[in-house]
Amino acid sequence: MNVPNSVISKLGLGDEMREIYIHRFMYQLSKKLVAIFIPLYILDLGFSPLYVVGFFMAYFTSAMLSAFPSAVLSSRLGYKKTSLASCPLVLSYYFILRNMTGTTVELLAAALIGGTGVTVYWMGMNPEVAKSSHRDKDDEEAGIFFSIPSISSVIAPVIGAGILAVAGFEILFTTTIGAILLSFIPLALTPEHREGMNLKVREFISNYELYDFLVFLTTGSSWVGQIVVWPLFLATILESAGIGGSGALLALGGAVTSIIAGFMSERIGRKNVLTFGAITAAITFLAMSMVTSPVTAFIVSTANGFFLKFVNIPIYGTVMEHSEDSDLIEYHMIREIGLNTGRIISMGILVASFLLLPTEKAFLTGFILMAALSLLSVPVGWKMIDS
Repeated sequence: MNVPNSVISKLGLGDEMREIYIHRFMYQLSKKLVAIFIPLYILDLGFSPLYVVGFFMAYFTSAMLSAFPSAVLSSRLGYKKTSLASCPLVLSYYFILRNMTGTTVELLAAALIGGTGVTVYWMGMNPEVAKSSHRDKDDEEAGIFFSIPSISSVIAPVIGAGILAVAGFEILFTTTIGAILLSFIPLALTPEHREGMNLKVREFISNYELYDFLVFLTTGSSWVGQIVVWPLFLATILESAGIGGSGALLALGGAVTSIIAGFMSERIGRKNVLTFGAITAAITFLAMSMVTSPVTAFIVSTANGFFLKFVNIPIYGTVMEHSEDSDLIEYHMIREIGLNTGRIISMGILVASFLLLPTEKAFLTGFILMAALSLLSVPVGWKMIDS
């Protein structure tokens, strides 16, 4: 879509990274209104915790399987248009959730559509960030890229909890759908990119760094901890207001740290920042299993959001560099496959835990797994940074 330069200038969207930041703020605000409440919502429909875990396992499996077709779409349509193409899928995901009557078929359909939608979105967004970023400021821009949506995530769970308390889940999902539509407007206002998918499969795989993939396997699971295990655990011990507050403080910790971590990575080295983040994040994951009240939930959420970004930022800065040196789209396709394969493996362990262990011990297993994977990110992350 071509927009006159004068219009872009007046809107303040002349710089492509600025346009991405604006979109990410609006998009994250939209999704985070409801994201932390989805486990609670599924439980409220009458499903057991095992079904919540199964829902997210189907979600991640769909996300992993859609990586290759999404990569092809990105090379044909362009990065921004691919992210835009995810909009109908993402909206359908929330629409199905909003109108569910409590059947397993509906739950599965939502998971499959949602997982596909999120991969289509990221297969446009990640190459766009790598292409638009400035090579000498990768870590600082990665910090801002993570920080801006985290700032929106601070207020979103609180707003979501308020809407949920006053109007219920249907209005909460409706609000999310409308806000997501608005968030895509900035993406249509600057030029398009579509470089990638130019290498033969054998050539690309032979040049791909093994440790990059291993990092994606281990770090992908941290999302499982924050979006599945922690909210599901909170749903069994707290009311919606407490869950919303914990989600807001988790995001607040991440928002503060993202910029700090990006700044520190550029100055004291990615390895040092990664090691500090992995050790402290592992401690907070273990502390999650001991939470019994809203106050302790708020403290642990803040700490986890704060320290985990010290893992994410140096790795994402390295990702941007490696993808620029490789084939942008194919690199991020492998990244999506690695992230979601790690999540699927983690979810498989959680399913087995809920089937074989009492609920309390199953949650403990999940938190120990998240802590172990956080620590494992140090040796493989070092190898990735050195490669």
